[in-house]
Amino acid sequence: MNEITSFSTMILHDKRINLGLSCNEYCVADLIDHYSDGSWCELSRQEIADMMGISKQTIIKILSSLLKQELIIINTQKKITSSERWKTIIDSPEEKKEERIFEVEKVSTFISPWRPANTFKPFTVKD
Repeated sequence: MNEITSFSTMILHDKRINLGLSCNEYCVADLIDHYSDGSWCELSRQEIADMMGISKQTIIKILSSLLKQELIIINTQKKITSSERWKTIIDSPEEKKEERIFEVEKVSTFISPWRPANTFKPFTVKD
């Protein structure tokens, strides 16, 4: 068994969703990327399962899915590494989200939606 060090994953949900990955699939792909470090990941399927807290059979299904999406590479010795596609997508800078500025004109009366209609007292903003 290989020496396993502590490791955590920060899930970039926008990228995960765009790739159509579950949280577990994303975490497995990230774990493989971390442990391959430019070479082949030396962890067995069982070691990955133990680290993730899921079954070996689930890991095998996840690896199959990641392979179909070309996010990992598996060689003839069944060693795994992350693909260039994974690295390109994950390492790409975050897209700038359009900044939204909302302008609100003067609100003169507020009625609470959490109170029954017969018990509210209007709140009025005075100039």
